[in-house]
Amino acid sequence: MAALVAAVTEQPSIRSYSARKAALRERAITSGEPAAILFAADKLAKVGEYREQLAQSMRGGTPPRPRRLHHYTQSLLALEAAIPDHPLVRTLRSQLAPLTSLPTGPEVVFVPMRVPASVS
Repeated sequence: MAALVAAVTEQPSIRSYSARKAALRERAITSGEPAAILFAADKLAKVGEYREQLAQSMRGGTPPRPRRLHHYTQSLLALEAAIPDHPLVRTLRSQLAPLTSLPTGPEVVFVPMRVPASVS
């Protein structure tokens, strides 16, 4: 159980937001199907929170940061490469589609990022 939680937990030692999120995606996707499914469930919940914050911003609230949407989109692409037929992944795509232009088709390929050992 601890390994599963570790696979979907950010490494706070990585200071850069984009590098930290890329490392998280890499670890979650390459740690096996259970970790990928847990990651998909978490991203689905986070996209719901993003959509709610976006709706609140239309009524004067603080808008969500665009970099979060980028992370969710990259997460979806990675999940589609790892567990393409999982219902959570299909649902995640349907929740993200109205928010952004998602690439489609066979040209979409997830290439794992190699994080230098010094940042891990």
